[in-house]
Amino acid sequence: AARTRGAGGERTGARLELVINVDGASRGNPGAAAYGVTIRDGAGGKVKDIAKSIGFATCNEAEWRACISALNAAFEMRATKVTIRCDSKLVVEQLTGKWKVNKENLRVLHREAKSIANRLEGPLEMQWVARAENSAADSLANYALDSGDRTWEF
Repeated sequence: AARTRGAGGERTGARLELVINVDGASRGNPGAAAYGVTIRDGAGGKVKDIAKSIGFATCNEAEWRACISALNAAFEMRATKVTIRCDSKLVVEQLTGKWKVNKENLRVLHREAKSIANRLEGPLEMQWVARAENSAADSLANYALDSGDRTWEF
């Protein structure tokens, strides 16, 4: 298959489809919080993994931060199609407009996510997945809580 991105993640003329799993975690809720993001290309090949601590936050705030990180990465890579898979029904339903965003702290994050999503080069699909299907992103969030921030590029 032809490469769809250069070493720096830039497009090389072909379409770049990304499937991104995200997960947020908070110990205490609110408490020490972090998120994990796994980015794969359309064929399932690893592109990037991100583990990031975000300080003191709720689980919902951590989930939103994970989604924002995923959207930023997709935007920076100039992805032409993005699927974000998340085990937070709240984030999926709020970002797709099916549920209202009632809390002000989440409204701010929602606006940021929508702003990035609107600048993507192609369609965004949000998918809710069961927690068991999101274990890699969950592991990255816990890695950040236990060991600190880290990014792996493949």
